[in-house]
Amino acid sequence: MREITRFAGQLAGRCPSVRSVWMMGAGVQDATHGRAAASAWQLVVFADRPALSQLRNATDLHRGDVLLRVVVDGDRFELAWGDLSVSGSLFQWDWCQASEHDAYYSEARWGEPMEAGNVNRTRRKAACVWKCPAREAAYLMQGIA
Repeated sequence: MREITRFAGQLAGRCPSVRSVWMMGAGVQDATHGRAAASAWQLVVFADRPALSQLRNATDLHRGDVLLRVVVDGDRFELAWGDLSVSGSLFQWDWCQASEHDAYYSEARWGEPMEAGNVNRTRRKAACVWKCPAREAAYLMQGIA
């Protein structure tokens, strides 16, 4: 967990408008039990469009083992690197922040056989791995409003 927290701090250090960084997927379960995730880390960064642009240009931060989604307006997100055509919505994921450290979302996957058109939804947990100090976050939010 320490490595991902350090990486989240590097993202925030490069982009001052980053408000928080959340880990989702299997990495949450693995990291909380002291194991390395078998798959790429999936991170959600709450920031803004200028931060997305900065992260796309910061090629020294690009990692093949990290899928980095940047939420630009409180709902819509885009990937910072990789397939830049990928975008989505936290609303569509039914994202719900339950506490300062935990959030939940719905993951949708095609059921088998795929031709049947069934979608399986699973409720998953996300964990906050980095958060802007409260005083700075309030200042940043004033600039957005």
